[in-house]
Amino acid sequence: MRPAVGVAALLACAALAAGQDPGGETAKDAPRAVTLPCAWPVGTKWRLERTQERIDVSGGVERRIGKARTPADLEVLERSETGMVLAWSWGRTEIPDAPANQPAWTTKLQDLGASLRIELQMDETATPVGVRNLEALQRAFSEAVDLTLAGIREAGR
Repeated sequence: MRPAVGVAALLACAALAAGQDPGGETAKDAPRAVTLPCAWPVGTKWRLERTQERIDVSGGVERRIGKARTPADLEVLERSETGMVLAWSWGRTEIPDAPANQPAWTTKLQDLGASLRIELQMDETATPVGVRNLEALQRAFSEAVDLTLAGIREAGR
């Protein structure tokens, strides 16, 4: 599994969270996959885990390439009559079968991902309407792109 794939997924998630499709167009009427109840009090917390596995199929034979787990913590930071702010903090992605000789840039990328915190501004129906800490996320994603490009250049030597 290549960490750059994870970065692309994070970029897409951040864009969707901000009400944009990954191409940058506003997705005002985009369907939501999950409907959330809205009665959560400030301080409500959840721990989720995202699991991803790559399976290649060739000639009808499946080959499992890699599996990754990323924890995420969600917390209601603020509430009002018009909505809430929900913080989504990513943990460090663990790749149990990653090679021991991974390039240093991939570890840096994993560490950067572990520091991501998205503060979603939600309306009264729990629909994302904005990202409160967008500038900080843009800096983090810019750093992730720089790390990825440096790793690609290094691998191409």
